[in-house]
Amino acid sequence: MKRVTRILLLILLIVLLILLFCWVLKYCSDPPSHHVQGPEQVTSVNPEEYENSLSEYKGYNIKIPDGKSLPGFLAELQAEARKFIPQFNIKEEHYRVCSCDSTIVSLNHPDITIDGHGRAKVNTKEAGEGRDIINVALDYSRNYVLKTDLPADMIFPYVEMSAEFGFLIGPDPKRQPKWAMSTMNPNNAYSFTDPNTVENGNVVAVFDSGLEDGLAMYSIINTIGAHTIDNSLICSNTRINYYNANRQSKILGFNFVNGTKSPYSMLGDSTKMRHGTNVTCLLAAQRVGLNVPAFRIYPFKVLDRHNQGDVFTLMCAMSQAKNAGAKIFNLSLGYYGPEDKVFKSKIREMTDAGIWIVAAAGNARVEQDDPNKSPSANRNLDARPDSSKFYPACFSRDFDRVITVTTVTQAGICEGQNYGADQVDIGVMTDKCFFRVYDDPNVGVEGTSYAAPVVAGWLAMKTNLKVTKEVLLNDARTEGRFQDKIKKNRYITPRLP
Repeated sequence: MKRVTRILLLILLIVLLILLFCWVLKYCSDPPSHHVQGPEQVTSVNPEEYENSLSEYKGYNIKIPDGKSLPGFLAELQAEARKFIPQFNIKEEHYRVCSCDSTIVSLNHPDITIDGHGRAKVNTKEAGEGRDIINVALDYSRNYVLKTDLPADMIFPYVEMSAEFGFLIGPDPKRQPKWAMSTMNPNNAYSFTDPNTVENGNVVAVFDSGLEDGLAMYSIINTIGAHTIDNSLICSNTRINYYNANRQSKILGFNFVNGTKSPYSMLGDSTKMRHGTNVTCLLAAQRVGLNVPAFRIYPFKVLDRHNQGDVFTLMCAMSQAKNAGAKIFNLSLGYYGPEDKVFKSKIREMTDAGIWIVAAAGNARVEQDDPNKSPSANRNLDARPDSSKFYPACFSRDFDRVITVTTVTQAGICEGQNYGADQVDIGVMTDKCFFRVYDDPNVGVEGTSYAAPVVAGWLAMKTNLKVTKEVLLNDARTEGRFQDKIKKNRYITPRLP
């Protein structure tokens, strides 16, 4: 009997070890990264299929030619395509429009490809590899997928020994992020907004995966505040999250993700490790304990439960944020690929309006790297080929109001994180590359995603944003060891929640 018991225990131990090995492969094998995955292009725009897509790009973003309406432009494109495919139709499911910007449309049609210098091509399946040129000149770009990897958040797994079940692996049910300790008590240390002054503070728009539902959601409301906005500044068909069920004028944030399934709110952060919530928390925490002007935060949900979004959705949300009065954007996301000229045009529109854009520098992604270069050399944004830059971070070289951020320690740039003396403007000093956002000192999150909101929060406390980048960042510290890695060797130290 004892022998049988030992055999059964041995089998159970082997099974548990196999499960542990599979879990490690799933969550810890890939380095943290914000990237575009997969070479294939998808053609469906169904929200559920989109959320599960890992494709590199998803159709095309097109700037509607001057003097043309959307219906007129689509009708012209359809008429041209029918010269090659008589039954060709552009239906509503083939395109998306932005109620905040009528000059752009996202087209995703199985029989349309666009390449070269703006001439569309009909993908005539009957002709095999042949593609027929449509005589319609287009100002377009691919609708690249934006993504933030979950493995970047899964830094310290929770493992507990159980006499009954052996190893239990997963998020610690007892471990709470520090921001979740905040309550609706206005005297709480984490109540960062002053109701009497917050309406006059700088407005920061956070484009991410939203805020966590449940108690944490209502705790963080007290942290970031709910705001009044003129209804005329809200784009039609925009999904708004109000402060309470009575749909009063106080707005918590905006949701631009189709097919969001959230039991509590339209802003629900359904990513496994609360990416958007932690980003928002780090941003808000920058004024804890400081006698400085309050600032307001608008969360914009542009990433789904897989931490995926696309450039078109982001551009549309950016237009709404501009209408809402945001003066600082936090973009802890991006894609590896060539410059997107439609996206660049939108960035120019925002910066010309006086908005500062704080972008994460990005993290390692092996399939996007040159195998003939070292891992460290691949992280140099200055040296990466034009076909594989990281955007929007690399727009910092073109626009004075784009600030690109990486993560550093006293030893230098954190491993696996992008740098570049020409394109990275500032670093954020960390403890062994981790941002400690939980009560447990052994638990942290890693990646340039979390460096960006530290800088955004730091900027939000400044009273004068109508200056050059050089002036805005002139009170940052400098460190000689960051030479050739960060512009002017600049860095700041974060305030953690």
